[in-house]
Parts: sequence; C-alpha cells; structure tokens
Amino acid sequence: MQATPELEGLPAPTGRHRVGRVSVDWVDPSRGEIYSSDPRDRRELVVWIWYPAASGPDAERAAYLPEPWAPSGQLLGLDAAGLLSHAVEDSAVADEQPSYPVLVLSPSGFPPLLLAATAEELASHGYVVAGVNHTYETAVTVFADGRVVPMNPAAVAGVLGPQTGPYQERFRQRAAVCDYKAADLASVADHLEQLNADAAGLLAGRLDLGRLGGFGHSFGGNAALQWCRNDGRCRAAANLDGALWTEVGRVGLDRPALQLLAGHPEFALSAADAVAAGMATDAAAYDTEKAIAFDGWRTVHQHARPG
Repeated sequence: MQATPELEGLPAPTGRHRVGRVSVDWVDPSRGEIYSSDPRDRRELVVWIWYPAASGPDAERAAYLPEPWAPSGQLLGLDAAGLLSHAVEDSAVADEQPSYPVLVLSPSGFPPLLLAATAEELASHGYVVAGVNHTYETAVTVFADGRVVPMNPAAVAGVLGPQTGPYQERFRQRAAVCDYKAADLASVADHLEQLNADAAGLLAGRLDLGRLGGFGHSFGGNAALQWCRNDGRCRAAANLDGALWTEVGRVGLDRPALQLLAGHPEFALSAADAVAAGMATDAAAYDTEKAIAFDGWRTVHQHARPG
C-alpha cells in the first residue's frame, strides 16, 4: 500500500525550537525588472521566512507547497498535494533569545519552499532563514494580491533549453543572472533592516543583523558568495554546488566561505567524449566550463578566511 504524503513527508527538524513561517512581498523601487516587457516594472520579490517559533506541539502545520505554487513542484515531477511542512504559519517568535542570527537563502530555478527541510532544520537550531523567490526564475511566482508571474527562460540563462550560440555568450548570460540574483540578496538585506525596525511587525527587533550570512544552491550559491563579497553586512556564505560565473570565482572573498560540492563525474571525461555524450556543444565550451568551475572553487577556498 502506498504511504500517504504526510507519512512520506519532510524529515523532522532536529533542533530544540519549533518553526514558524511567514511570507512577505517586497518591491525595490531603485531597481528595474529586466525580465519584464514593461520598462516601468520594478523588481518585486516574494520572500519566505522561517524562524524559531513559540507555537505549541498541536499547532496546525502549514502546507509544504501552497496550492497556487503547485506548478513549481510539477515542473520537477513533484505532486505535493497534501504534503505538510513542519512550520506553523505566522506563529509568534520564540522568546528564548532576544534576537536570532539571519541567513538569506538563494535557490536556483525553484522557490525556496522546495528547500523547506533545510530552512526548517536551520530555524529549529535558532536561525532565521529568509528564502528568496527570484521572480521569473520559477515556474510561477505568486504574489500576495493573487498576481501570478510565469517563468522567463532568460532568468535561468536558458539552461533548461537547448544550448545554442557561442559559448562565450552563454557563459556571460549565466554571470549576468548570478549578479542579478546577488543584487536581489542585497535588496532583501535592506528590507530585513526595515522589517526589524518596524515596531508593529511579527519579527520586529528579533533579527540579529550583526550576524547575517547567506547561502544558496547552483546559481544561488554563486549569488550568495558574490553578495557576500559585495556587501559588508554579510559575515559568511555557503555555496551548495554552484559553479562560479561571476567575479567572486576569479578573486575570491575575504570572509568565511563553505562550499559543498557534488562529485561532477562529467568533468572526468575528455572533451571529445563529453561532446559525443551530448554534455557539451563543443570541446572549447567543455574545457572552458570545467576551468571556470574548478578554478572558481579553488580561488574561493584559497582566499576565504577560512575556506
């Protein structure tokens, strides 16, 4: 008999705190929306925030993936109907500490909701995790007023489709995407400062922004390291298996950096075999991408304090 989604659900957080979750929509009036056809649009983000909560053991758990966001799971073959998170929506913040350190999370190609197990685990150990939904990068972005924005392939540098054109231009587009995502993280840090200062807000005064860091996956990992290089507010960053297309991969950063990398057996092939297997459009593209990945990881490792 097939188990129910509840029984197959997320691993339970191991920390002592229960977990709360809230979502906010933020507009940055200083930044244009480069993926919109309307030049008047400003960059607008949905941010999901997980935090140590004061909820009781019987509090109602929030949906893992709220129904309007379901297409983002379906794009990956995931039917999340009925699947529950371990977070309680809009719960009060735990009072064990006056404030909690903050991590900004940058996914790649899907909303931070799909990294809920990681966010909940961190929140259970006393962190606030602000997960950024990078608009136009996910199958859908659903704003609080009901607006739904579909994916724009340019926001993922076309990596979901056939790789065409000169590889130099493809790699430039990837760097531009990562830089734009890094700017999203800086914008979120600005809004977190405002949220912390809002006397009426749920998280008012509860964010320890003197202990602010970032982490991300794939392009988001590149973005987290790049933001941490750019922004003195960032104290440390972690890259979850992202190749480093931007400046940080060439010059590194001068603060703590953690990199968790997959084995990448595709880079053990010769360029000719990689092209024959359809992993690269040509030998020069393969050799260049391999060099960008390995040299970037080494540079960060060597220059971070520590790496």
